[in-house]
Amino acid sequence: MEPIREKAYAKVNLSLDILGKRQDGYHEVSMIMQQISLHDLIEISTGRQPGIKITSNKSKLPLNKNNLVYKAAEKLANYHQIHLQKESIIIHIEKNIPVAAGLAGGSADAAATFCALNRYWKKEVAENDLMDLGKEIGADVPYCLMGGTALAEGIGEKLTPLKVKTPMWMVLVKPPFSASTAEVYKAFSMASGNRRPDNQKIIEALSKGKLATLAFFMENVLQPVTTSMVPEIEKVQKKLLEFNAFHAMMSGSGTTVFGLFKTRKKAESAYEKLRKIYQETYIAHTIHHR
Repeated sequence: MEPIREKAYAKVNLSLDILGKRQDGYHEVSMIMQQISLHDLIEISTGRQPGIKITSNKSKLPLNKNNLVYKAAEKLANYHQIHLQKESIIIHIEKNIPVAAGLAGGSADAAATFCALNRYWKKEVAENDLMDLGKEIGADVPYCLMGGTALAEGIGEKLTPLKVKTPMWMVLVKPPFSASTAEVYKAFSMASGNRRPDNQKIIEALSKGKLATLAFFMENVLQPVTTSMVPEIEKVQKKLLEFNAFHAMMSGSGTTVFGLFKTRKKAESAYEKLRKIYQETYIAHTIHHR
């Protein structure tokens, strides 16, 4: 059988607000997620030894049961009642999305694994059922399955698709430092008084293509927390604005900072300058449908 390939698209947060902490320890969020063209590639092929084998072009990636791709494959096999003691699957992850960067790379890989394995096994699963399976692996997996632009609520699993009038170009920079998502959320305080996003205004601006309004109401309440741990975030943000981004902000819990640009030409100009300073610099555009 020919290998099955599926793109795993990264995401950025156009906003991230925290509404409170739940009794189960998770945080109640309200955020606008945006899929972008930066992607990993998942490839499924037949192996010789029974079970799941994961390979990757990145040596630092866990290639065992700790990888969300492994968890996705195992969960989908159980769903389809496929016995992995008899099946032999190799899943190769061509990693392009930076790791531990606030871009949902692991969740995107898990979502793409679901889709690729369904094609490999010639199975059809309703998207809602896949999203329910994904929720058991990670809060961002259902969104990565749906893609496009969405308002995410609850712990990120309650999704409302959004319409966007104007595609956008962006440059992303991952500083050579990471921050633990768990530590960032732990350090966040509802009483901090940091500026919060206005998601309704952002949704309206996206639907009308009003980029200046969009920029004014965008905010990530975790950015001050992560910046206190990784001060380089603020330097990256200033550089992106210096190189003509109309807005720059951290994605997720960090540490990647992305700048939004009004034209591809401006984005390419900033990308060329920034990649001379930061090794992990990327250029991408928004994706509004799968």
